[in-house]
Amino acid sequence: MNLECFNRKCFHDIEASIIPLHQSIANNIIVENVSLIDIDADDETRASVQRKVNAQQELELAQIEQKTANVQATKDKEVALIKAEQDKETAEINAEQAKIKAQGEADAIQIKAEAEAAANKMIVESLTPELIDNNRIEKWNGEVPMVSGNGATIVDDGSVIDPQQNTK
Repeated sequence: MNLECFNRKCFHDIEASIIPLHQSIANNIIVENVSLIDIDADDETRASVQRKVNAQQELELAQIEQKTANVQATKDKEVALIKAEQDKETAEINAEQAKIKAQGEADAIQIKAEAEAAANKMIVESLTPELIDNNRIEKWNGEVPMVSGNGATIVDDGSVIDPQQNTK
C-alpha cells in the first residue's frame, strides 16, 4: 500500500489510516512506503516556531553584543593604560628637564660668584694707598665736599643741614 500526502489535512487523514493499518498487519497487510510532501503547519505551530527562532536570534544577538562590549571595554582599558604610561613618561621627562635646567642655572650662578670672588681677590691684592688716592682724584669734580667727617664728627658747611642758609 502506498500513501501520499501533499498538505496538513492529508497528513491527518494518513495518520488516521495508519493506525487501523497497523492493527491490520496481523492480517498480512504490510505498509511499504508513506510519503509526506509539502506539509503545511497550522498558524499556532508557525507562531511557535517563529517565537523559538526569534528567541534564538535575540540570544545570539545579546551574546554578540556582550562580546562586543567586552572587546570594547578591553580596548578602552588598554588605551587608558597606554595613555597613562605616556603621561607618566612625559611627566618624568619634564621633571628631568626642569632638574637639568635648575642645575644649569645653579652652576651658572656658582661660576659667576666664583669669578666675582676671584676678581675681587685680585682687586684687593692689587690695591695700594697710591691707587686709592689716584681713584679719588680721578672721580673728584673739583667741588669741596658739603659734609665730611670720620663717622663721629660731621662738619657741615650749612647747605646740608639748613638749605635755606645757602640761599642767603
